Amino acid sequence: MLGRASGLNDYMGWLGANFDPTILWKDLDWIRASWDGTLIIKGILDPEDARAAAELGANGIVVSNHGGRQLDGALSSTKALPAIADAVSDRLTILADSGVRSGLDVVRLLALGARGVLLAAPGCMRWRRAAKGASPNCST
Repeated sequence: MLGRASGLNDYMGWLGANFDPTILWKDLDWIRASWDGTLIIKGILDPEDARAAAELGANGIVVSNHGGRQLDGALSSTKALPAIADAVSDRLTILADSGVRSGLDVVRLLALGARGVLLAAPGCMRWRRAAKGASPNCST
C-alpha cells in the first residue's frame, strides 16, 4: 500500500498496476466453464450487463458502483436497481450495495428488487455503536 507521503501520481500508478479495466465477458465465460461453484458478479449497473450475466450462467449479481469512490459520476445502485430487477429478477439472485448508511437504505434496496443488501464495515460499526446506546457517529 501507499505511505502517507505518497502523492496523486503514486496513487494513480498503484491503481493502474492493480485494477485491470480490460476484463471482458469472454473472461467470465472462461471462469464459468472452468468452475461450477456459485458465481456472483459485482459491479452491475446496467440491465444489459445483468442480462449478459444471466446468459453466462451467473448465480447472482451485485448491483454496485463500488461506493462511487473509484467511479466518479457513476449511477447510484438505488437508481440502477429497478430496471435491473425488471430485467433479470426471475433468472438470478440480485444483491445490492453502495451508499448504505441506514436501515432505511436497506429496506429501500429490498423494496426496489434486491434479495439481499451487502454492508461494509463502517456501516456495521455505526449500527453496533447505536445499538449499545453510543452515538452512531464513528468520529465520537
